[in-house]
Amino acid sequence: GKILPAATEAVARDAQPTTKAADPKAAATLQSLLAMKEKVAHSKLDGMSAVELRAHVDKTNQEQTILNEGAFPTSPEKRRQQIVIVVQVHNRYQFLRVLVKYLENAGNISEALLIVSADFVSDELMTIVHNVKFCQVMLILCPHTSQLYPSSFPGTDPRDCPARVGREEALKQNCLNANSPDRYGNFREAKFSAIKLHWWWKTSFIFKHVRVLSDHEGWLLMLEEDHLLSRDFVHVLRLMIAQAKEKPDIDIINLGRQKKSVMGGDASGSSYSEVWWSSPFNNMGFAFRKATYTELIACSKEFCHYDDYNWDWTFQVVGATCRKKPWMTMVMDWPRVFHIGKCGIHSKLACDVEAEEARVRTTLESRSSELFPASLSFSTTIRQRPVVAGKPNGGWGDSRDHELCMKISAS
Repeated sequence: GKILPAATEAVARDAQPTTKAADPKAAATLQSLLAMKEKVAHSKLDGMSAVELRAHVDKTNQEQTILNEGAFPTSPEKRRQQIVIVVQVHNRYQFLRVLVKYLENAGNISEALLIVSADFVSDELMTIVHNVKFCQVMLILCPHTSQLYPSSFPGTDPRDCPARVGREEALKQNCLNANSPDRYGNFREAKFSAIKLHWWWKTSFIFKHVRVLSDHEGWLLMLEEDHLLSRDFVHVLRLMIAQAKEKPDIDIINLGRQKKSVMGGDASGSSYSEVWWSSPFNNMGFAFRKATYTELIACSKEFCHYDDYNWDWTFQVVGATCRKKPWMTMVMDWPRVFHIGKCGIHSKLACDVEAEEARVRTTLESRSSELFPASLSFSTTIRQRPVVAGKPNGGWGDSRDHELCMKISAS
């Protein structure tokens, strides 16, 4: 289950045909070589023990291999302003495959660096990542997961308190985290804590430890595996970035709002608004720079101790409390990003990827004439009072999560 050295990949890359008149047999041989390399690289991950998987994760995060780097060379100057697309992945690969297809069809996608951040390691994940051929791609793996620690924190320790046992009974049982319930008296559930831990680790790792981005001055676009994008999203993001240079108050760029009415809305395809960043509306397809991350990491204590397992609600609260000023975002009035994962962790609905993808495709086709606008126009500024601390959702009361979160901040 070893990843082959970068030098091996370079050999295969250098063997690629350089002219249109390349020998078909040679091309077929090359494809066989690449397929063989891929099979050797990740054919045994599903059979690895947790200890072996932890070693694989550490090795992957240390090597930080960029696939397709030879096919899409990037100068240091371009790297500093490169669009970086970050996709947070668990194991809903049926969604990830559709997202990859939409990314492949996007204009100007070859200029981007795609970073896939996963918290579940599998052969299927590796196959999907290695089959991306349309841009540079890097895989990073969250090291704080139940898969890697199935019987201890940050997984579920058999000595942990049952989630709904109640504090009084937990103290009687003397279970491991009896003194760390959330504000509603419930105890830690690893599957919920994992989402916030992954988001915090991924964001910190990319800004602080991805070597190729050490001098990066551009924007990171944050996505999840169940998001889809329009063909012109890179183009529109570039236009928004150009506008943001003239707006010092802008902390974040949003490719769209997450609300039901927007799918069939009649908003202009080339206009944007400026609003306070709000979790229910602005938590997908949003981009920010290192300056925003620097402000966020300065509020690590507030982020890591706020009793809400949702990273986005926590992000919003940090802006309005620790930072003293809500995050300001510029958001496209007609979206370039869409959410199709209605069957996520917050829902018991069955997944129907095909139906959800068809819904997005129909919407995009109906507005195809408005894609790739030559310029953007300012629509309105809405400084509505955001939902702030009011009532956290809980699920983040365990002191071990707080400590690990702070450790990630300091690493």
